[in-house]
Amino acid sequence: MASSNQHFIAGFDMGGTKMRAAILAPGFKAVARAECKTKNIAAPQAGVERVAALVNEALDDARRQYPDAQLAGLGLAIPGPINPARGLVHELPNIGWKNVPLAKLMEKALGAPVALVTSAWHMPRAMHLCAGIKLDAIACPADYLLTAGAGEGALAWLRFELGAFECSSKAIRERAGRILLIKNAAPK
Repeated sequence: MASSNQHFIAGFDMGGTKMRAAILAPGFKAVARAECKTKNIAAPQAGVERVAALVNEALDDARRQYPDAQLAGLGLAIPGPINPARGLVHELPNIGWKNVPLAKLMEKALGAPVALVTSAWHMPRAMHLCAGIKLDAIACPADYLLTAGAGEGALAWLRFELGAFECSSKAIRERAGRILLIKNAAPK
């Protein structure tokens, strides 16, 4: 059993179907994980409690190997528009949240600082929505996919492979979201 007086960081992915927590040791090595389905969190407080429980479950698991592990902070990936500087979730359509001060609520629940990030797939739309309501957002994209190799690039999602199906699905949803934004932003 290793001993450590160092602080550990939690990473959390709040997806539409699954939520995942990971505890990262110094050096960013994942030492524990926990996951559950994304359900029964329509009320923000229920979501905060579920996130905190999952982070604590993973932290307890990490403490089996690192008994003195302390949570130094949480990076929380959100599938929708946010204002990371204010810790505000503007909207999570797949969950039903609007204007939730999630960072503040999570900091209270965990006793550690929280940073909100959003997927690079959502970033252009998130920045557009923030600008539309006069919020000065700071872009903090996560999970931006960069690949190298023959045939890779902007049209890589068009390949006829199983993995490309997920990329094409993301690309189509993002394009549809942008079209709806443009349509809804047009003068009537």
